[in-house]
Amino acid sequence: MSKRFGFPLLMLLAALIIAGAPQAHAGVRFGVAVGPAYPPPPYAYAQAYPYRHYYAYPLPAYGYSYGYWRGYRDRAYWGATSGTGAERAAMAAAAGDNPETRPRSATMKKIMAVGQRGRVRIRDLKEKKARGEKIAMLTAYDAAFARLLDAAALDVLLVGDSLGMVVLGYETTIPVTLDDMLHHTKAVARVARHALVVADMPFLTYQVSVPDAVRNAGRLIQEGGAAAVKIEGGRAVLDVVERLVSVGIPVMGHLGLLPQSVHQLSGFRKQAMTADAAERLMDDAVALDQAGVFAIVLESIPDEVAAAVTERVSAPTIGIGAGPGCDGQVLVCHDAFGLAGEYSPPFARRYAQLGELISAAAREYVEEVRSGAFAAHALK
Repeated sequence: MSKRFGFPLLMLLAALIIAGAPQAHAGVRFGVAVGPAYPPPPYAYAQAYPYRHYYAYPLPAYGYSYGYWRGYRDRAYWGATSGTGAERAAMAAAAGDNPETRPRSATMKKIMAVGQRGRVRIRDLKEKKARGEKIAMLTAYDAAFARLLDAAALDVLLVGDSLGMVVLGYETTIPVTLDDMLHHTKAVARVARHALVVADMPFLTYQVSVPDAVRNAGRLIQEGGAAAVKIEGGRAVLDVVERLVSVGIPVMGHLGLLPQSVHQLSGFRKQAMTADAAERLMDDAVALDQAGVFAIVLESIPDEVAAAVTERVSAPTIGIGAGPGCDGQVLVCHDAFGLAGEYSPPFARRYAQLGELISAAAREYVEEVRSGAFAAHALK
């Protein structure tokens, strides 16, 4: 039984069972809406009194834009439905519950806003480009950061192989393995409810052969929970891109400064600085676009080159050190929030100094432990 039909049917069964034993559930009213007005699968709803909880659990995996919530101050409402918004509103009205007039806390309003956004899909990014709306992307490597960033209504969370440098302590991204990427992708995918989760394919997981690339990308999707993968390179990896897209694995391209080729590039240097290099990058971008990538990261290239590529290709471009002419921007979260130490790329803008705050808090903790103030406070 598919998830789309299985979950509503389970909700229906639960409602029927409880409705058949009202004496065991005083103050609880259950009902089921079925028939011509509500095409299959059947809808189940329930109201219960009294509840004073303020938590939520939208279920985007089932395709519900309205989601499931309970704990609206003095009443609860939840249901199982795959119908339209109008049908859901009708079902709520039948239960005597008007979503527009129901009292809500400020926290619940925020939760409902997140749930109603739904999950970002690849089509959404393409539509943003068509409308001229910018795409916001940040990296995330664990559940704690992913949860915080996802609540900020980001479009894309990138589980980048940059984790090798900012999380694992390597000097480059080259030592990062597929197992590393799977571990961190799983953590991000478990908690992301809105943003599109994209996972980097690490060094030598797609360059050896097309079958290897399909197998490894498939693991990041199937085991890791990512919605798409990102690979570095242009025409050199075109056969890989075409094959991945043909088997249903969405691919984000990456041109310009390619961190996995840092040794060949003689360091982290700005790319496409000559007319010939800019022309080669444009040819790579066009080839990737025609091969079916849904977006292209442009890293550390001149602003005018990035703007020209953005104008030429249909896929959205996401810049990092590539100027304002791209369709979106991406930053490594450790750079954006001051967690990368003293060094950060020249194009990275810091929106907070969390590293300094954490260090100061840790020093305060150490002082309290050594002075005995911590233990004294804990006993109060």
